[in-house]
Amino acid sequence: MEKLVKLAEFGNYGISVDEAAGHLYGINKKAPKTVGFLFGFDKSAEGKEYYSVDMPYYRALQELGVNVLFLDYQTPLEAFAVCDGLILPGGSFASPEEFYADAEKNSVETQKLPPRAGAYLDLIEAALLAGKPILGICAGAQMIAGRFGLKLYRSLQGIEKYPHKTSELKAHPVVVIKGTELYDVLKKENYTVNSRHREGLLPWSQQPESEILLYAVSPLDGIPEAWGFPEKKILCVQWHPEDFDTSVYHWLENVL
Repeated sequence: MEKLVKLAEFGNYGISVDEAAGHLYGINKKAPKTVGFLFGFDKSAEGKEYYSVDMPYYRALQELGVNVLFLDYQTPLEAFAVCDGLILPGGSFASPEEFYADAEKNSVETQKLPPRAGAYLDLIEAALLAGKPILGICAGAQMIAGRFGLKLYRSLQGIEKYPHKTSELKAHPVVVIKGTELYDVLKKENYTVNSRHREGLLPWSQQPESEILLYAVSPLDGIPEAWGFPEKKILCVQWHPEDFDTSVYHWLENVL
């Protein structure tokens, strides 16, 4: 696997989309297991497109005792075939219209999704079919929830009683449900997470029936903050653990 380069312009690691074609990029530790991590995306002031991995993600992945293979949007399934597990990170991109509880004009239909969103959905299906564990972070968690029939708000503004999305480094409390896999990982019921998501799931009482289980909730406003599917080894968190506590990442390493 080839190594990513530092992208000083964005403060992260990555490679130009043109240069990535036909190559496999990753973190090779000569470990017995390999995890696939779907690339992020950046565009320079000149319009050049880059696959990228934000610095906090890169640091968290370096901690793990597994190889990491970064997956592009053009041929993600081909590379994922050699992986033992999957991480779907956060990001800002259009989700399928049917994932939302509220209709909107000029929405994006599933068949017209941009390549990044399509790669998320294709990888989720491939992982489920192969029985490979999945860790979903923020938008990655939302895509998994939508795949299993759960519904999203396009914006939590006017609904939230805590700031779930801020331009500042703020945080809010969550309550982790005892007996869940997440509680086994964090070892605590009261936890504090960063506020970095504009969209979010409807409260669990308003959700359609699903195989997904609720793992953590924001008190007062009832916004779900973590969920999962133990039998299929799926864990999803709405926050960004790479910024402050990487124990959630080690969950994936431990279930491989």
